[in-house]
Amino acid sequence: MEEKSRKKGPKSGKERSKEFRERQKRYHKTQTEQIRRLQERNFELEAKNKQLVKENSDLKKDIKDLKENILGTSYVKPCDIDKPQHNPKFDHPLHEYEDFMYNHLAQKLQKNPEEVRFSTWEQTREKVANYSDERIDYLKKRFNDILDNMLNLHSKTYQALNRKITIKNYLKKTKIKKRYKKGLDKTSELPDPEDVYLDCQFSTENLEFVKRNQDYLMKYMKQIKKIAQSLVVLRNKLLNIYSEEKRMYHNPEFNYDYKKSDLASKFKVIATLKHSCLLSPHYIFDIPKKIHSGSTYQEGELTD
Repeated sequence: MEEKSRKKGPKSGKERSKEFRERQKRYHKTQTEQIRRLQERNFELEAKNKQLVKENSDLKKDIKDLKENILGTSYVKPCDIDKPQHNPKFDHPLHEYEDFMYNHLAQKLQKNPEEVRFSTWEQTREKVANYSDERIDYLKKRFNDILDNMLNLHSKTYQALNRKITIKNYLKKTKIKKRYKKGLDKTSELPDPEDVYLDCQFSTENLEFVKRNQDYLMKYMKQIKKIAQSLVVLRNKLLNIYSEEKRMYHNPEFNYDYKKSDLASKFKVIATLKHSCLLSPHYIFDIPKKIHSGSTYQEGELTD
């Protein structure tokens, strides 16, 4: 019993010192191992960084060679691939890329395909693709131009004012204009359409004209508004289709294999057809031409 009680008693200073030294050894060993691993990781990252710096330098040199040797100094360069320079000959960078693709690059492929690098073709193809940022930007701008020019300034002003106050309410308030008029707030950045209307003086004849034709005017503007909204829906459908096409082409599983001879043949076909009526909207999209002399268009037909 006395022997067991001595084993359970407090540890001696010698035992505690031994355990402390062992804990120190384990701690230092752990710290040393962590430092070793961090040093190895640091060496790996430094080596990777040197490799990336070298690759970046090589790519910059390739781009420089691409510009000088492939595009040629005699050709008016449409771009450096990422930052196209403005050329007065073209109204948008998209058309610069298309000119380079279907004229300069096509000629080189016909004469000597080996002078054309695949990287040149692939980068330019991305710039003229249906889904390219340049084409999407061009379509958006042209679409906004269509919307902006659907109405003349007079009609756009009329439409803007009538979003706040209808013709019917305007005619009603003109009868009590002297009592109602608050005066136009010229300090406001966005004028109140109602105040703009009531601040103006219109002749009795003009008011009578508006009163007689208010139903037609409202119907007319509603129809145009509905058409504009429908065009926006169709525009978004087109852009969504191009977005899906981009995902397809950039999918690694989409195998797009070709040889330079294939590119040369493709450009030969394009050169043969590009100035023919076979590439007109009427033929491509199966849109009937307006051939009658009537002023009213039939659904789906387009003037040549």
